[in-house]
Amino acid sequence: MTLQSFMPTALIEFLMKGNQTTVITGSKGSGKTTSMMSLIELIDPMFNLRTQEENVEYLRKLYPMHNIIALRDNRFDSKEKDVMYTSDYDVLVFDEMEEQDSIFANQYLNSRFSIFTHYGKDFSEVVACLRNSFLKKGIIDNVKAAERHVVNLIDFNIHVVRENDGPCYIERITECVPLSLSNGDQLYEARNIVEIKDEAYVTVHPISQQRQEMIERNLLEEEKVTFRAFNKLHWMDET
Repeated sequence: MTLQSFMPTALIEFLMKGNQTTVITGSKGSGKTTSMMSLIELIDPMFNLRTQEENVEYLRKLYPMHNIIALRDNRFDSKEKDVMYTSDYDVLVFDEMEEQDSIFANQYLNSRFSIFTHYGKDFSEVVACLRNSFLKKGIIDNVKAAERHVVNLIDFNIHVVRENDGPCYIERITECVPLSLSNGDQLYEARNIVEIKDEAYVTVHPISQQRQEMIERNLLEEEKVTFRAFNKLHWMDET
């Protein structure tokens, strides 16, 4: 499948510059790890990037301008050798989230945002998997509280696929929109922002107004102008 990828690529650039926690999903061999690593180029080099130890050297060679550190790095305090030190200038980069969910559960306390991969087929599967893992590990002991915690941490989902050993491509980009308690049992809505239809990318729902404002708070003034123009161009009737 040959696709014009400018639209989703531009959107993803705004998500990274806007510090949006993003999960890249897909089946084994779909290219989700490669896709995740390509996002690093879009992240501000002033941020520390924390990732699994086995990825550190590889990513340092790919992105020499970025400060890439192992998830657990005791250089700052030799007294606590098994503590992950994070700050507002840290971005967490996880490959296969289910192995690092305890760290992710607390990322909102200290890091700026995260990007990670997950084997889920859709966003609801990611939410259910992380919710159940939080419950099983005793991170949170209430089902609804665990699910709300997950949906408050994840902003967007990029789903990638690969067909018949062909190139990897983005199938859809979905926003996670947390809902108020007045919506009963439904704690979030998964809204497709971009998806493939008839072998072309089409826009579906606009980015929620609250999320647009959150993204803009992290953009430079000239980037804000471009972002607003981007939204107006693709969702003229709805923004």
